Amino acid sequence: MERAVQIRQTGGPDVIEWTDVELAAPGRGEVRMRNLAVGLNFIDTYHRGGLYPMALPSGLGMEAAGIIEAVGEGVTDWRVGDRVATFGPSIGAYATARNIAAHGLFLVPDDISDEIAAAGLLKGCTTEFLVERCAKVETRHGPARIAIADDKAAPRGCVQRRFPCVAANTVECHFDAFAAGKVADLRGDIFFAI
Repeated sequence: MERAVQIRQTGGPDVIEWTDVELAAPGRGEVRMRNLAVGLNFIDTYHRGGLYPMALPSGLGMEAAGIIEAVGEGVTDWRVGDRVATFGPSIGAYATARNIAAHGLFLVPDDISDEIAAAGLLKGCTTEFLVERCAKVETRHGPARIAIADDKAAPRGCVQRRFPCVAANTVECHFDAFAAGKVADLRGDIFFAI
């Protein structure tokens, strides 16, 4: 028996319920993922509150890291014991385990903890999107700075490996300091708030 968060109606935190869930074997193209860490994101409050409508009853949460416990028919890229993470698009990460589409998973390297993978995957992908696709930051542009406005600054390690020209100038701060405008003066630099 597994446990999962479920909401039957939209509203405040009081609509969140823990429920017992009996998981079937993973279906075609699915794996069973045992969640070892779950990321909490502001979008979860939008789902719970009804700002982003969804069919009810529903689970909550999009971001998690864990291990594969079983693979369904047709899954060839993953095997039992693989460390994986996901950040959606399916909702339901607030659970001890769940069946999830295999194509929505990412391999978690050994040097990344479950907690960092769960909390940082979406932020790391946002960083990649901004640096690679929006502004296409390259070494020839000179130093760039990224302010990671979060209480963990999780993606910094990922940013350092992927974008060394950016990571050397990464600024970290807590969200409260960022919201209060207490961030280093970044005028003249390429600046992303994540």
